[in-house]
Amino acid sequence: MDSNQRATVARLLEEATSQDAGRIAAAEEELRACETKHNHYATLFEIFADRPAATTTVGQQQQQQQQQQKQQQTRWLAIINFKNGID
Repeated sequence: MDSNQRATVARLLEEATSQDAGRIAAAEEELRACETKHNHYATLFEIFADRPAATTTVGQQQQQQQQQQKQQQTRWLAIINFKNGID
């Protein structure tokens, strides 16, 4: 898989978790365009399956929790898109 493709899809998924309706709509439109690309669903599954290692120091705990929450939202959106694409 192309790492550039993975980075693009991950960025679009992250944008789709935004609270801004305009950003969500734009990301969803771009994600729909990506559906025809080779290995798109494999890319979605890889993003879902990627579980970054947690390394925490006391001062970074809150920031890391926010980052983990964002990553979890992105991962869940990836698997939902994967599931909807193969139905």
